[in-house]
Amino acid sequence: MSTTLSKTGKALLYAIILIPCLSGIWFSSQWMLAGLAQHQVEQIMINENWNAQAPPPADTWQAMRSKLDTRLVYGTKLSQPLRELGLLYEMQPMGVENDEISGSAESGEGEDSEIGNWPEALSVYRHVITLSPGWPDDWGRLAWAKFMLGELDNEFLGALQNALMLGTEENRLDLQLSILSPIGMAMQPDADSFLYFLTDTYIRKSLQGGENYDLTLNALENTGLLATYCQDLSVMTTPAPVLNRCATLNNPDTLDTLDTPAQ
Repeated sequence: MSTTLSKTGKALLYAIILIPCLSGIWFSSQWMLAGLAQHQVEQIMINENWNAQAPPPADTWQAMRSKLDTRLVYGTKLSQPLRELGLLYEMQPMGVENDEISGSAESGEGEDSEIGNWPEALSVYRHVITLSPGWPDDWGRLAWAKFMLGELDNEFLGALQNALMLGTEENRLDLQLSILSPIGMAMQPDADSFLYFLTDTYIRKSLQGGENYDLTLNALENTGLLATYCQDLSVMTTPAPVLNRCATLNNPDTLDTLDTPAQ
């Protein structure tokens, strides 16, 4: 009898030792596979020049979304895969219905017929910022998502201010800030405010040699601020196209719109 109990005790002891070890090995393998899935998505995004105007094919988009879902199962508080998920939502192609993916309750109606799932992108960027509030590009993406949804409110202004204050690193966000900065200034024209200082600095930098001055000009014109800036431009330091645009202020044929923001 004692021999039997001894064998049973050994078996239980082995089980107590082996089960946690096997569980750890299984979880580690799943973590590595999830990391590989995220890396594959990163490489696809780097190699392909996709954006909201030229989204990936629906099946490719779904495959990338599935890989990121796998990654997030084993790392719900990881900022980088969440950022990639937000970008993926920005270029969600037509034909991918919102009820086919695990969307949040914040998803708006009527988004299925358009490229980009901006309610979901906004929700993701809000989550990312709670995890890494000091990363400037996240604030820029949040401000852009708010703009694309037409939600120009205090959250938009705060995100724009943080993006400009912290200094974005991606060229893509420079394009977006060239459009958003004049809008932010028009919304808060108080010359004593910090946001006014930041937007004014960005606008002047763009007009005096920035690569995105055409986008800034369009946004200034649409917000009624172009004449003010044209009065202060220096002929010696301002690119000729900017000076030419200022010279044609009274010609309505030169007016552009923001119907199709650049990505």
